[in-house]
Formats: sequence, structure tokens, C-alpha cells
Amino acid sequence: MDDSRIDLILMLLREGSAQHAIKVFEEEAGVGYFMARRAVRDLARRHGIRANESRATVLSLTLIALAGLLGLRLIS
Repeated sequence: MDDSRIDLILMLLREGSAQHAIKVFEEEAGVGYFMARRAVRDLARRHGIRANESRATVLSLTLIALAGLLGLRLIS
């Protein structure tokens, strides 16, 4: 993978678009999702970037926890 693609992935990580960065890595390197995710995490770590993979996941877990506290049943 050339330097311009790595720079793009790093830029996406800095912007908080980890899922997009993983997708770019996946397509450019021709690897599967899990290998791409691991590689992007390693790349972020080497460059001192805290990769937030999914803000939506945090929100989802928060909503599920809140629903549990309120006694709501989300999954039947």
C-alpha cells in the first residue's frame, strides 16, 4: 500500500472515522475485515491516534443499559 493511502487512513482515524479507515484498508490491502481492523488499530497506536471504532456502538450500549434500568424489553 502506498504512502498516500496510509496518509488517508491516518486522516480518517484522526477525524474519528475508524470504520471508514478500516474499509479503505480492507479494499487497498485486499484483506478481510478482521485483519484490516487489527492493522488499522496497530497503525493508529504507532501514530499515537486513539481509534474510536464506533460511537454508534457506545450509544447503542448506553441505550440498552438505560432500557434495562427502566425495565423496558427491547428484544423479544
